[in-house]
Amino acid sequence: MHEGRVFVPVRPLGEALGLSFSWDPEEGAVYLRKKP
Repeated sequence: MHEGRVFVPVRPLGEALGLSFSWDPEEGAVYLRKKP
């Protein structure tokens, strides 16, 4: 178990909801965008 980390299969979940994901390694953030 990694401290402060939770694995969630967000990509298949998000794609089912019509979202796209982008990962910013510099900020360590994942951005969600609603697909048009």
